[in-house]
Amino acid sequence: MEGLQSGLIRIGTFSSVTCHWLPGLIKDFKEQYPTVHFELHQGNYTDISNWIKEGSVDFGFVNSNSLSNLTTNDLISKTLLLLMNHYTQFIEAPVL
Repeated sequence: MEGLQSGLIRIGTFSSVTCHWLPGLIKDFKEQYPTVHFELHQGNYTDISNWIKEGSVDFGFVNSNSLSNLTTNDLISKTLLLLMNHYTQFIEAPVL
């Protein structure tokens, strides 16, 4: 981010991102840009979407399936796995 000296970055987020992702990301960012500050707005997907539309936050973390009319960039893709032991009655169940 060439030319970035100081400023405020306002982020819309939800609890799991706030707890698990942001501390490390903010720490790494502040090592390069120590005079940039962060303001976190915590809410649900609808809140975050509204904050982005209103301009209350600069960007937000959401599930891209939960909103429309906003540009999204996928940061991660998740695969949901079901783990079970070989004795379970569901072992022969069809995969959905």
